[in-house]
Amino acid sequence: MEENYIINILDTHENNGEKSQAELNTVGRFSVTDYGFSMSYREQDDTLKSCVTTLDIFGPDKVIMSRTGDYTTEMVLENKKRNSCYYSTPMGDLFMGVYTKKIDHDLTADGGTLELNYTIDFNAGILYENSLSISVKRAQ
Repeated sequence: MEENYIINILDTHENNGEKSQAELNTVGRFSVTDYGFSMSYREQDDTLKSCVTTLDIFGPDKVIMSRTGDYTTEMVLENKKRNSCYYSTPMGDLFMGVYTKKIDHDLTADGGTLELNYTIDFNAGILYENSLSISVKRAQ
């Protein structure tokens, strides 16, 4: 894996009609794998600073988003499917559902973009509508 990639993430959340956005520009790892692509980066948010997030992209319809550190999870995002996962925090564990509305990417060995749209639910009620727009490019 190479560590000389610039990763830009625009994270949009919507909850009860209220939208919030966060943007992260960081340097991380990106590589071509036997199954597709993999990227990882260290979180910069104060709450998640101890965490590393990895996205493994399996073709056009599946992404596994993993987080290690104080907050851990492994979310399986499959186009037009709902999957369940655990989200572990210092305050306790949560069991949640993730329904993936859209996965789209144009990734190549040099980088590219990845778009994810999904909902997160607890107790079968939608809590968040999420959108991640990620671009990856070689650092100059």
